[in-house]
Amino acid sequence: MVLYAKGEPFWTPLDRHIDECLQVLASMRRAFPHLPQLAKVPNLWRHLFLSLLFHDLGKVASGFQESLKGKSWHYRHELLSAGLVLNLNIEEKAKQAIAMAVATSHHGYRYLWDNYRTSTESGHEVWKKKVAEMKLNEGEFRALLRAFPNLAEKYLGERLKELEEVEYAKECVDTLQSCIRPLLIGEVDLSNRNYHVLLRGLTIASDHLASSGLKEIRELRNLQDRVLSCEKIRQNKLLPFQ
Repeated sequence: MVLYAKGEPFWTPLDRHIDECLQVLASMRRAFPHLPQLAKVPNLWRHLFLSLLFHDLGKVASGFQESLKGKSWHYRHELLSAGLVLNLNIEEKAKQAIAMAVATSHHGYRYLWDNYRTSTESGHEVWKKKVAEMKLNEGEFRALLRAFPNLAEKYLGERLKELEEVEYAKECVDTLQSCIRPLLIGEVDLSNRNYHVLLRGLTIASDHLASSGLKEIRELRNLQDRVLSCEKIRQNKLLPFQ
């Protein structure tokens, strides 16, 4: 069975979508080599790589796969995806940041808490049911995960130890309780705002570009010659903020 990331009109296998997201990452890395310095996190590209690897893994759930054929699912795959990130054997702050970037790659954290909270018995039961749906495609899921070390070597130039064993995918952690609730009550350190904004923004941008069929960002070189010197701008002049 093939696991899909996208349905009609362009059926896209999950492994292909992930690879295309990583192609966008590679182009961003070439175009914006200064971003890790801006984020004050030397491993920004590695964190973005992990975010893109995991951002759609919740789609392995049988209910999501059926939803691509028109059946209602009524859940957010990102909550399952982020729950797998939380099993990675990496530094805790990085793990939390990557999980939050994945969890909020389509909706903000308040929306997720308000609509899918697991602090109630019914909400927790729904979450457990959706987690169980991932087990139904476990064979295909693990085959997908076994390719991850090769993707790390291809796009980062190194095989990440945390991806060598797929045991991190054995259980899904409750993202709402582990990440979103602490954020809501002010227990998360967001002092390095640039890092969190960049990690989430680059995750979303890579996903959107890959989904639209673009595998790299478009670079506009010689901005002064191509844009700022055009006749219309010279006539109208730039405003101070521009």
